[in-house]
Amino acid sequence: ARVIVVPTVGSPYSHRGVELACRLSEEQHAEILLVYVIEVPRTLPLGAPLEHAEQEAGKALETAREVVELHQLPARTIVQRAREAATGIIDAAKAHHADLIVLGLGPHRDRSHIWGRTADALLRRAPCEVIFDKLPE
Repeated sequence: ARVIVVPTVGSPYSHRGVELACRLSEEQHAEILLVYVIEVPRTLPLGAPLEHAEQEAGKALETAREVVELHQLPARTIVQRAREAATGIIDAAKAHHADLIVLGLGPHRDRSHIWGRTADALLRRAPCEVIFDKLPE
């Protein structure tokens, strides 16, 4: 079965990425894997308790799951810990043999670095196809 990885942070632009993944999943009969990456500061061990971040992850994943369920599609959710969001997304994509990553991007004020760190890293290192869904200004 095909797997579409959708990172979410619970924002409106993440929500758009989930919507796009649902439309693609309906065509391809793919499973949607919703991923929330907790970025753990380098000063802490990766397994350090981060209660607030865990709660945020739970809320964001629940919201995203509701969107997928409205489309009557199967979804799995995972919380991934990493030093940087892109690394967590890439690790999840590799571990679950993803065919596609769909990343919703917000409108960025800074034109010089329009994609941001995460999108930039995904462009260079993703193990599969990547689709960016960017909201207009």
